[in-house]
Amino acid sequence: MSMSMSMLYEGLLGYLIWQVYTTYISPVELRPEQLVKNVFGIESDLLANMVHFLTAVVVYPVLWMILERMVPGVKEFAWVIRILVLGILTWFLAIGVFSPLAGGAFMAGWSSLTWASLGGHILYSMPITV
Repeated sequence: MSMSMSMLYEGLLGYLIWQVYTTYISPVELRPEQLVKNVFGIESDLLANMVHFLTAVVVYPVLWMILERMVPGVKEFAWVIRILVLGILTWFLAIGVFSPLAGGAFMAGWSSLTWASLGGHILYSMPITV
């Protein structure tokens, strides 16, 4: 299997894990489509969900691949460190960057949403980084 197809499968698996987590496990409601709508001024739930899906399945796995190539030693990190690095990066982008751009508090005010989101982003990162 080519690296690009493998990367897409990993991103898709991460997205599916995220969906299971947000639907059945997360202690608070996580609505990334609402964040996308607010940041980009999108009115359609379908379009906002598509943007989130493409970000998870394509954009973040590609950025991870670039990071692995540009930062020496990343590939040699222990698997748990790789998971934490990507999980924390995607979490910070969502809650630390995009949430304030959407009019929310930095890091969602360090509320329960902040920590539920961290858990979801770490779970999302597992198939991409391992």
